[in-house]
Amino acid sequence: MSIKKSSNTYRALLLNSSYNELPEPIGFQNIPEEAHPYFQEILLSRPCHLWTTVDLQSAVILSSITLKLNQAIEVLGNEVIVTDHNGAQKPHPAIAVVSNLTALRLSAASKLGFNTNTKRTTVTGATHSSVSSASVVKSSADNVKDFNTRLAAKKAKSQ
Repeated sequence: MSIKKSSNTYRALLLNSSYNELPEPIGFQNIPEEAHPYFQEILLSRPCHLWTTVDLQSAVILSSITLKLNQAIEVLGNEVIVTDHNGAQKPHPAIAVVSNLTALRLSAASKLGFNTNTKRTTVTGATHSSVSSASVVKSSADNVKDFNTRLAAKKAKSQ
């Protein structure tokens, strides 16, 4: 019998899962330490009884790709266009790396059942009912400006 991810039973399984009982996947010791938080978040996205050995190995790959993608985005920064030695403008070389890593990440995530069309119920969603029923809102230019204003105010308040 399949349990709906939005059900209270599924949420209870998430909260009561003992992830320490899962075997360490092959290759986990080879990923960088910085990828471990991504791996933990991936694990917490479903109850431990649903994880197979193959899924755990896929989670290792996904966490490693996510780390590399974030590093590539950092390298890219705000410099989308660069000027070569002849003075001609061209796209930053890191754009291709970000594009390829994004495609790899989507592929690895889909193997684990994650996609952009469904909502994941996580531990946060299990403990905060408003999170599990949240909907995606596309931002407009006004919302972005408003967000940046609120973010700046929050930073100023914390200092």
